[in-house]
Amino acid sequence: MTSTQTLDFNGHLPEGVSLYDFQQVGVAYALVTGRCIVGDEMGLGKTIQALTVLAIKKAFPAVVVCPASLKGNWAREIRRALPGRSVYIAAGRNVLRKEAMEAQRADITIVNYDILAAWQRALGTPAALILDESHYCKNEKADRTKAALMLAARVPADGVVLALTGTPLLNRPKELVAQLQILGQLGNVVGPTKTDSDRARTGKFLYRYCGPETNEWGTTFNGATNTEELNTRLRAAGYIRRLRAEALGSNDTIRIPAYLSLNGALDTYRKAEADFIGFLKETEGVAAANKARQAEAIARLTKLRLLVGLAKVPAMIEWIENWMENNEGKAIVVFAWHREVQRALVDHFACPAILGGQSVDATETAKADFMAGKNRIIVCSIQAAKEGHTLTAASDVYFAEQPWNPGTQQQAEDRVNRIGQEAKQCFAYSALAEGTVDEMVYQLIESKREVFKAVADGTALEASDESITTAVIDYLKGK
Repeated sequence: MTSTQTLDFNGHLPEGVSLYDFQQVGVAYALVTGRCIVGDEMGLGKTIQALTVLAIKKAFPAVVVCPASLKGNWAREIRRALPGRSVYIAAGRNVLRKEAMEAQRADITIVNYDILAAWQRALGTPAALILDESHYCKNEKADRTKAALMLAARVPADGVVLALTGTPLLNRPKELVAQLQILGQLGNVVGPTKTDSDRARTGKFLYRYCGPETNEWGTTFNGATNTEELNTRLRAAGYIRRLRAEALGSNDTIRIPAYLSLNGALDTYRKAEADFIGFLKETEGVAAANKARQAEAIARLTKLRLLVGLAKVPAMIEWIENWMENNEGKAIVVFAWHREVQRALVDHFACPAILGGQSVDATETAKADFMAGKNRIIVCSIQAAKEGHTLTAASDVYFAEQPWNPGTQQQAEDRVNRIGQEAKQCFAYSALAEGTVDEMVYQLIESKREVFKAVADGTALEASDESITTAVIDYLKGK
């Protein structure tokens, strides 16, 4: 199966639904490995690849676990690719016997990560498990990760367990450990250990690939080491990743910092920043503070980010209006982090939005109106809209605020830079206030992007990995 000419799985799909050649290869890889990460860049159709695997293997009943905002997307894609297969959408944490029976009778049950722990027993013994946006299981202590691990363990040896994510790590390699445990592939990545246990395998992974650093409190694993070796071993064990440039001939999003002139709009921010710097000097930084003081430091930093966001609103409105005037007929997707900033932009432009806590119907209506060209602008919550949605009516993205890591930023960018995008190039602009935490976070994200590329794509690593929160606090203390 080395040549795409020998692959043709389209006979397992209904008329009008077909796979690209690179998707055929992805399906073949998943069929051969049975348990793998499909890590294609966002927008390359991981969903249709996974559903084709289910069709070929007849791996039913199947369970799809995804973020809550994507349950409607999955139901729609299943109806399109697997017509005739019954679908049950799980809801709520109070699982009654009737609901459990309905889920087990369905060919495919869709459940979101938030309620997976409550539902995992009721899901029985699935023949297949698909974890969409599997980086949601990066924390081995989280209930959803534990539930996913138990559910995956019940899938028969000849069944299918697929982890779908364009961002297998958002910050650092240690986020891969839990995902590899769920797939049963951690041992294949690290090789033999002194004892045949997940604890030994985890320890070997952390010390080899996660930049161990020892201090007076113990050893931390927040770095990235031997990244090219890790990429090679991941691919040998059960990891396939294709980039847009090689799969579709399209290019990576061009990222452009857009500095704003704020004049006196930062006065409130500057006062809060000065207060924070005084607090840091008193506590000698977060590392030396007790947990309560750590929480206060993070709360103060969060407030600083909000103050910068609000201070930028008038200048961002002017920037967006100028962009729309100079790009007649083109559309733009605006991402923001804080609800207050999102609301200010939505109220000014009277435009559709995808926001946290919004109903599925409201989200789908907003998306449909934007894609149909009824509006040239849509405002999106970074957290609520970064995954699963297609917004290819635009080829430009505007970050009113920065997320906390490069993986989240790329997820948001790839709402426009994906299959269906007709523009030759996509652009992402970041609204920045010079000399603030806003600018510092942007610079650190660009640095940490190299860690992501080294592990996910196999490129050489030059930049060091550092916690963005800690780095920003150190930056402020240095002022």
